[in-house]
Amino acid sequence: MSDDLVNVTVSDGKYTFIQRKGGACVALRYGEPWREHIFDGLMLAMANRIEELEAEVNYLRRWQNAAFLAHPNIDIDIEIDPEAQEELEGETK
Repeated sequence: MSDDLVNVTVSDGKYTFIQRKGGACVALRYGEPWREHIFDGLMLAMANRIEELEAEVNYLRRWQNAAFLAHPNIDIDIEIDPEAQEELEGETK
């Protein structure tokens, strides 16, 4: 687990926004320091929202995978997340 409060990467890894436990905010570009000591409420709010949405998407994918595993004859086109599938199969054992 990271010591960062917020860590969001966007644009296929081009930019990363990090808020450290102490409150400092930094931005990376291609993994290298880009902007330091930034604290912009808008950036922080967007980063927090991105984290919330990513968590929600992951939660919904797990439910989708669980439904597919429970009813394999469902005619839907999904891409099963191997990590979620392992977790779900571990819960049923």
